Amino acid sequence: MWLRAYNHMTLTELNLGFNQIGDIGAQSLGDALQHNKTLTTLNLDDNKIEDLGAQFLGNALQHNITLTTLYLGLNQIGDIGAQSLRNALRRNTTLTTLQLSENQVGDIGAQSLGDALKHNITLATVDLGGNEIGDVGGQFLGDALKRNATLTTLDLQNNEIGDVGAQSLGYGFQHNTTLVTLNLWNNEIRDVGAQSLGDALKHNTTLTTLKLGGNQIEDLGARSFGDALQHNTTLTISDLGSNQIEQVGAQSLSAALKHNTTLTTLDLNYNNIGDVGAQFLGDALQHNTALIELNLGYNQVGDVGTQSLGDALQHNATLTELYLLDNLTMSIIQSILAMLPNLTHLRLITSEPNEDYSLFDGYRWEKFIQTNLLQSKQFEFCFLPRVKTQQDLTLMDALVLSYQTPFWIENKHWIVKFDCESKKYDLKRYTNVTSMSEDNINYFGQTRLYTIPIIRDKFGYFDRQTQVSQRTYEDVFEGIKVVYEGTIILNSVSNIIDNNQTIIVDVNELILNVNSIIMESIQDKNDSIMNYKFQNVKYLTLLIYEKWPINLIEHLSTIVNLWNIDILILDFQC
Repeated sequence: MWLRAYNHMTLTELNLGFNQIGDIGAQSLGDALQHNKTLTTLNLDDNKIEDLGAQFLGNALQHNITLTTLYLGLNQIGDIGAQSLRNALRRNTTLTTLQLSENQVGDIGAQSLGDALKHNITLATVDLGGNEIGDVGGQFLGDALKRNATLTTLDLQNNEIGDVGAQSLGYGFQHNTTLVTLNLWNNEIRDVGAQSLGDALKHNTTLTTLKLGGNQIEDLGARSFGDALQHNTTLTISDLGSNQIEQVGAQSLSAALKHNTTLTTLDLNYNNIGDVGAQFLGDALQHNTALIELNLGYNQVGDVGTQSLGDALQHNATLTELYLLDNLTMSIIQSILAMLPNLTHLRLITSEPNEDYSLFDGYRWEKFIQTNLLQSKQFEFCFLPRVKTQQDLTLMDALVLSYQTPFWIENKHWIVKFDCESKKYDLKRYTNVTSMSEDNINYFGQTRLYTIPIIRDKFGYFDRQTQVSQRTYEDVFEGIKVVYEGTIILNSVSNIIDNNQTIIVDVNELILNVNSIIMESIQDKNDSIMNYKFQNVKYLTLLIYEKWPINLIEHLSTIVNLWNIDILILDFQC
């Protein structure tokens, strides 16, 4: 009812996600939506809405004439709720985006939604990821694609669709003339399903993005896909990561790349193409004129394969991003970079550099850049070594020191970053956790221990209590990029391992999570692990989450030169 009170206003977007409003709350919202004439976006993600709540919302959609985007992900909507939404979608003429991921619509619910897609004339984006649709549900949706004329994006990841469902979907988008993006990531699709999808690609003229990562298409499926690429003229992005593709499959894809003129991004990470497969791809790169990004991370590519790729790059004029995330040696990486005279941005990421610590050596990189890469504008090194022993810690200290030369300090466009993890016994030694329980120590043992941006115009840390799980690891890693480009937040400073020295950090803008910093008692020289001094900060924002700390200025003076502050923002978030 309260939404109805805003009808005289121009409220267009409403985010009520993660509020546990349940079916009763959905009923109130549904009643309001029947009368509201301004709202275009409604987010109800993760609200414990079940079939009854979906029924109320479905009834509202039959009367609402303004809503274009509806988020219902992470609820408990089943097949009955999907049926209610079907009835609404057959009549609704404004909704363009429907997000239903991580519900329980199942195959029967997929049948209802498929029927809706046959009649709906406005929906452009539908997300049904993680809904246990299965192969039967895939058949219903594939049949819907043959008749739908508006859908451009369909997300079906994590649905156990299998070969039978993939065959139906392939036949569906073979005849579809609007679909642009299809996500089938992690659906137990094997070579038979891949063959059907490949056959569809030979005839489809609209699809530009196909995500097939996390399946098991293997070499036979890769051959079908490669054959399709020789005929398809629209696909630009393809994800085939984690598909058990080996050198034979790489050979098939390489043959296709010699002729294909539209594919710009190919992701083959976490396969097993090895040196031989890399040689095939290297040969293809000498002829291909379209590919811009190629991901070969974690493919057991060694010296021979890397050398082949490096040789190929001398003749390739279009590839700008080649990912070889693995235990590469410094010499291998340098052999590739030496052949890229137009390279402007390098991001090097590695997680287990136990074979060759020289990969991190700032002295070697400095010499190489000055000799071979003077035209480059930006380098971003994201190192993720695991600190397990005292020897590892000594090596980390030496590596940090290797970036303290005038070359790195004076050239501000270099981005040098260390992210290190430590086991719980390191935490006992290097952080103040002696009074913590064993469970807490185990928890911290799964987190990032410290981050050292050695040279940066802006400076920031991630909270050490942010657990980096398998699911969030990529998101956290992308967060690093955001930190470089946007606002910087310092959540913690006691997550630094060093030799109790003072590091001068030259930044203009700094945001401090005051309560976290004060609680860690960084002003106490006996407890702090190292001393920080933010020397030239002019723009300071203080985030206050609980209460105004006593002696705040005194505490701040231990890490910030307060004499240079031009602008101070106090952001009370309590």
